[in-house]
Amino acid sequence: MYDVLCRAKRRSCNEAYVGSLSSYAYVLLCIAHLQARSPPVLPVLQELQPFTHQRTIGTWCCDYNDDIEALAGFGAANTESVAQLLTSFFYYWAHQHDYRRSVISVRMSMQLTKAMKGWTTRVGMERHLFCIEDPFELSHDLGRTVHADGCDKLRHEFRRAWDICHRSTSPQQLITELFDQAPAPPPHVVPVAPRTAAAAAEDATSMAIVVEAAAAELAAAADDSWLA
Repeated sequence: MYDVLCRAKRRSCNEAYVGSLSSYAYVLLCIAHLQARSPPVLPVLQELQPFTHQRTIGTWCCDYNDDIEALAGFGAANTESVAQLLTSFFYYWAHQHDYRRSVISVRMSMQLTKAMKGWTTRVGMERHLFCIEDPFELSHDLGRTVHADGCDKLRHEFRRAWDICHRSTSPQQLITELFDQAPAPPPHVVPVAPRTAAAAAEDATSMAIVVEAAAAELAAAADDSWLA
């Protein structure tokens, strides 16, 4: 999970306010991936009975099983290494996830769709291109701020990460390329419309008036200086 977050930060894909994903969203992506492995690495806590943590916040039920002792050893049957799990994470998001229809959810093992959540169309600034359900506030899509360019960039970075993992011939090459710092974006330059001859002449006239008034004030001040 740390590797995923570190790479997202270095590749400038970890800023929800500019159309990417938050750290919380990436954590849920990692949890969902580990839940979906066969055999699973992590359990779906909101499906495990009894609910040992019970709480309601507003109208949302936040019950789940948090019996750590009872869950000790869960995932031991999965023998994949950390490197294999990381590679499979990038491969899933690069080539397997159905971005048009699917919703990522860590609260249930069944597959959620955008149609089931009512997230098939844009509403205001909520675009629902990359859907990640908040496991407690179920109406909250954590990927709602991802715009089209942001979605394309995320998918490109997942494909790039998978390609690096697939073709690297040494650990050093893998680490160097996988965590390579993304180049800084070019500075944003606001285009300025060319001024017409009439506008330029008007500006020149206004400037002349201002200069003439300032000169008159200076002259008057010089004439009155002997009174001081």
